[in-house]
Amino acid sequence: GSIDPPSGHMRSPGTLSLQQETFEALLTDVAHSLKMHGFENIIFIGDSGGNQGGQRAVADELNAAWGGEAVVGHVQGYYDYGSVGQYMAGQGLVDGEGDGLHDDPVITLNMFHADPRSVRYDERVAAGFASINGVSIADRVESLEYARQIVGFRAESTAELIRETIANGGTLPAPQRQGGAGRGGRGRGGGPGGQQRPEPDPRTMGGGDCRANDYNCSDTPNPLPEAKTAWIEEMTWMDVRDAIASGKTTAIVSTGGIEPNGPWLVTGKHNYVLRANCPAIAANLGNAVCAPVIEFVPEGSIEPQSGHMRSPGTISLRQETFEAVLTDVAHSLKMHGFENIIFIGDSGGNQSGQEAVAERLTAAWAGEAAVHHIGEYYRRPANAPNVLRDEGVTREGMPDDGIHDSPGITLNMMLDDINSVRWAERVETGQAVINGVSIADLERALELAQKISEGRAAWTADLIRERITSR
Repeated sequence: GSIDPPSGHMRSPGTLSLQQETFEALLTDVAHSLKMHGFENIIFIGDSGGNQGGQRAVADELNAAWGGEAVVGHVQGYYDYGSVGQYMAGQGLVDGEGDGLHDDPVITLNMFHADPRSVRYDERVAAGFASINGVSIADRVESLEYARQIVGFRAESTAELIRETIANGGTLPAPQRQGGAGRGGRGRGGGPGGQQRPEPDPRTMGGGDCRANDYNCSDTPNPLPEAKTAWIEEMTWMDVRDAIASGKTTAIVSTGGIEPNGPWLVTGKHNYVLRANCPAIAANLGNAVCAPVIEFVPEGSIEPQSGHMRSPGTISLRQETFEAVLTDVAHSLKMHGFENIIFIGDSGGNQSGQEAVAERLTAAWAGEAAVHHIGEYYRRPANAPNVLRDEGVTREGMPDDGIHDSPGITLNMMLDDINSVRWAERVETGQAVINGVSIADLERALELAQKISEGRAAWTADLIRERITSR
């Protein structure tokens, strides 16, 4: 929806919106990066209705520009929740009377497959709220089986559509929309016979209509306990509303990257680091939450390729695209009531864009809110502790493997996911070492990782407090 004035989902706390031109620029840069690495078929799928038009437009534009060098296809049929609902009805999952929420059994169970916490499964079972549209999800085994069927059906039908899209040399004609089990009860919200919808209740939030369900009303108490996460994307809109009301008016926007990092570390290195560090910074501050990590950043010229773009797998954004994304995310957060928006970047190429956007927005908002770029998150201040040196792990004269990797970054990644550094495979093959530092002892490695993350969080949080105080 529109960011300012807020419209659509932007009326609900926690929503992050991109302007249409920003979204299409993002898609263009990602697809262009992939083409330059040799990908011949680039497929767009979108799990939200508002994504479809931009994906189709960019796919058509790039296909025309590239003249057969690569195929870009938008698969609209991936978003066909009506067909999913019809299929699942045949499997015994019958959607009942709608609850009037932006939710339904299919989408809930699809999320359940990825992570039961995303639908607050345990809390809902404990509170007696484990149902949607008359369908209970309380039986974990039954729910997981339905979830697997949903994912399997969507994967199989989408794969077939992708094959057809590639054979067609681009996006297929738009399919007929089906009613019924669309996301959020699509087909139930509009007036009968295409009648114009009434003006929304001014208290409406949450993706539905306040008149249809009290849980769509801005002043309805949260029916579940406080969310135990710092991440906005892991909260409900009510969780975000309540967090802001409780004084958590600082939002941290972290930027990572997709780039080469030697033979051991995955391309999303910086994103793994931030998933460990942002919650630690928020916890140290005590009044902050974390926006989703911005994973796509400038990594070098896309065409001709320069910098990290010379290595397969790198995804780069043009500088103007990156700054547009930062601007829209920060603006979204401001409109929800966040007073201080913090930029931290885990890669060197992110710093100048963050600083430029922070300065522009702070000046434009004239005291309504401020954006602070914390460059010292990336470059350790001179007075900050060096955990590995202080622990006796590193010392002068140790070897340098000469790759885009280091003990500190490896250990910080391990705190989020040991698979991101190929820990098991390296231990098994006797390669669990970087610059002379062994990571083979998992308990010790994770102990060091925790200290590294806490150290970065402590000095970053101190700097954030200083910047806010001196605002």
